[in-house]
Amino acid sequence: MQSKISTATQNKLSINYGAVIIGITILLNFASMSFFYSYGVFLKPLAEELGSSRTQASLPLMIFLFSMSFSAPFIGGLLDKYPIRRIIMTATSVMSVGLILLSQIQSHLQLYIIVSLFIGISIQGVGALATNKLLTNWFYRYRGLALGASAIGLSFAAMLMPILSAGLIASFGWRTSYGIFGLAIFLIVVPLVAYLVFTRPEDKGLIKDFNQQSANTTAADTEPLGINYSSRDILLSANFWKIIIVMGIPSGVLTAMVTHVVPYLSDIGFSDLQAATLFSTIGISALFGKVFWGWLIDRFDARIAILFALAIQAGGIWQFLISASYWQFTFASVVYGLGMASIPSFQGVLVAKAFGNTSFGKVFGYTLPGMLPFTLGLIYFSASVYDHLSSYDIAFYTFIGLFLFAALVTARLKLNKT
Repeated sequence: MQSKISTATQNKLSINYGAVIIGITILLNFASMSFFYSYGVFLKPLAEELGSSRTQASLPLMIFLFSMSFSAPFIGGLLDKYPIRRIIMTATSVMSVGLILLSQIQSHLQLYIIVSLFIGISIQGVGALATNKLLTNWFYRYRGLALGASAIGLSFAAMLMPILSAGLIASFGWRTSYGIFGLAIFLIVVPLVAYLVFTRPEDKGLIKDFNQQSANTTAADTEPLGINYSSRDILLSANFWKIIIVMGIPSGVLTAMVTHVVPYLSDIGFSDLQAATLFSTIGISALFGKVFWGWLIDRFDARIAILFALAIQAGGIWQFLISASYWQFTFASVVYGLGMASIPSFQGVLVAKAFGNTSFGKVFGYTLPGMLPFTLGLIYFSASVYDHLSSYDIAFYTFIGLFLFAALVTARLKLNKT
């Protein structure tokens, strides 16, 4: 009788372990982007103390993006080869040390070195790359839903870190605040990862999705792992470059909108508060949209779901062009935010469906530097258009055209049907 109770209890507990993995990835995504989403709050006091121009003080974010992108293939290869728990704990420790070291900097050179060698290079081992690899291992039929739920951590970071940072800086100053962040991330994340993270469900005697006992595994529950692709195979694959276009264009438009939408709204007559509120509306809409898109891509052909998301994003941009009142712009913000929420979950699903799970980390890692021309280029393009024409309209029309091009490429993607 005791044996039956023990078995029933074990099964009951194991049913929810997938939710535990999603929960820890939400935390990891939050922690990984804490530096990025709080840096704007630190920028002014940091610049004043170091005697920086705004350009000098803003340069670390560019360094961060480059370091994060170009270290991703290396980190992805490690995630494919070694236990994910070990990689996340190591990367979290490096990032935490970097944040603590920021509290001691005395020059711009020290700032740039720490951001590139400690924070930027470790981010993918804590956040998106590591969490996508972990969730791809743990989920199959509900992979999109898991990836979408995990990305909520990014939205929480965007909403909470500026407020939390401002409060800490007001109370303790920017140096102590960086030290607090570094120590808190290490003390919270590392023990939880050490105790809760397993590379695969098989490591706990479970299978993907429903976390049933391995003895109950059926052929329908088993995902084909794919093959081990070399770097050359990946970079010569037409499918890889199609994914770069399909995901790079929405990501590039997103970075441009994040950078320029508040100035755009201010230019056409809205107050700073109204412009900031409309920008926040995009983030709130995206927060609720992430799980929806994950659910959708699990139930329909991935290409159909992507086409739908691209159409909604283009519709949101078009609404920005034709709106005249505050409430029309609010609607535009909701529409665009809902559409762009698809990006985090779609990227991981596309890589898995195109290349399988064995080389997921390496392939996903290569997508990040591959997308960099879009993510940085469209920021510069938007600014250049405004500088020459005193209007963002041409940039917005270009975004709509790029979404159409991404839709044409989406139709030619070759993906596994399962």
